[in-house]
Amino acid sequence: MSNRKGNSAVTAAVLIKQFMQDAVDLDDTFNASANRPKEDHKGAEREYRLKQLISKYVRENVEILQRAGIQDMASAGTREGWFHEQDVVVIDKRVAPHDVVRGSNQAYVDPSGVLSVIEVKSTLNSEEAVSAMKQIARVQTAPHRKTFGDRHLRFQTSTGEIDYVPISGGIFAYRTTSTTKETVGKWITNWCKGSEALGIPGRPPEEWPKFVTIHNFGHFSWCAPITGRPVPWPIRGDEVLMWNKATRAHHPLVALHNHLAFLMRLWWVPGTIFHLEPCTGHHDLCEGEEIFPPSVVGDPSTCTHGCQECPVLGPCGR
Repeated sequence: MSNRKGNSAVTAAVLIKQFMQDAVDLDDTFNASANRPKEDHKGAEREYRLKQLISKYVRENVEILQRAGIQDMASAGTREGWFHEQDVVVIDKRVAPHDVVRGSNQAYVDPSGVLSVIEVKSTLNSEEAVSAMKQIARVQTAPHRKTFGDRHLRFQTSTGEIDYVPISGGIFAYRTTSTTKETVGKWITNWCKGSEALGIPGRPPEEWPKFVTIHNFGHFSWCAPITGRPVPWPIRGDEVLMWNKATRAHHPLVALHNHLAFLMRLWWVPGTIFHLEPCTGHHDLCEGEEIFPPSVVGDPSTCTHGCQECPVLGPCGR
């Protein structure tokens, strides 16, 4: 038993060191790219760094693309078949088609091959948050067309069932203009759930971003309104926003990786073989301090997941 505990501590120490270095690399990229004369070049470098970071932690049959266009190949050339260019796109290599333009890194991917998309922002403010959420909403509602065979799956949505697992999307930001979780939370919830005072209409849960991660600040996601249980795909519309506050710089990266790993476990396209992948998330590492909205009952201040960070770096603050 003692050997297993020792090995676990060693493994945790290695993983924590990797994530801590990732946090340093993100800062270095952000600072170095600030000297680029063109904003597009700054953005490209920052997107590339996040792409490379995520690529280290995903399974072998997944590929990460940068600035890939999402295009329904059956409706190519039409407005209805175009779902914008996304900053970082996570695709399953087992599902065709996707088409890389020769002589460039540009790719066009059919929605049926896309697992997740991430909009990358240098500095997140209210306007940038809304812009990113609109971009994500469009691709998350892209249909997956049947490829072959007669296999079917039922995935529950707010309006009924669909026969495929939808694309998940989220936001990653290097910085934010806000200093409080309440302000960032309002940017997200006002757009998702609407605000009568501001005259903002609500949107169906299928359009909500599944996460908003801000480097060295925290990771926002959805949970059940009473129990605080994580809800990877909001369906009912009464899900509430929770926050993993960064008590150390690498915590949002751990939370982002774990969230993406969970979203990518369930993968199925009509006509293909059903895949329930093993989870690649590092769930024994601390994701920061969990802060729930008032509706969630119970005491969220205790570390309950056997956090392996505690014996390596000291108590995680919970």
